[in-house]
Amino acid sequence: MKSLLHLVLAGLLTAGLLPARAETYTIHDDGGGVIVKYVRRYSDMRDNHQKIEVAGECASACTLFLGLLPETQYCVRPTARLGFHTATAITRARNGKETFEYAPELSYLMFSLYPYKVRKLVKSLGWDGDDNKPHPDLVWVEGDNLEKIAPICGGEKT
Repeated sequence: MKSLLHLVLAGLLTAGLLPARAETYTIHDDGGGVIVKYVRRYSDMRDNHQKIEVAGECASACTLFLGLLPETQYCVRPTARLGFHTATAITRARNGKETFEYAPELSYLMFSLYPYKVRKLVKSLGWDGDDNKPHPDLVWVEGDNLEKIAPICGGEKT
């Protein structure tokens, strides 16, 4: 009887009728990358009820979890650092040379994905979200500012 129950539960899980077991993905050192890859990764994590724990540096597109997952699915350790800046588009020529350019549309997309409290804090630290001005330097959120925008893992204080 027990094996039949396991088979039924496995079938329901495979069919998507039961939520998958929530796993925690820990970020230690992630400098970001292609925005659409992060949007897809975090959307899949949200839909699969996976959790994110930031224990180190998370910059650029890595920070998009703040706008794509509910707060119940992520937390930050006191050692975490979140880095924000405008987006860059990379163009590759036929000869393989890469050109990096400010991407106002992608910058607007990123900034608008963040919750209000994140946008407010990032603005106060130097990136105002203006899609007509590149801001390639990272604006770091760490220490006491972390708990203003994300739950602290285990309720620890910075």
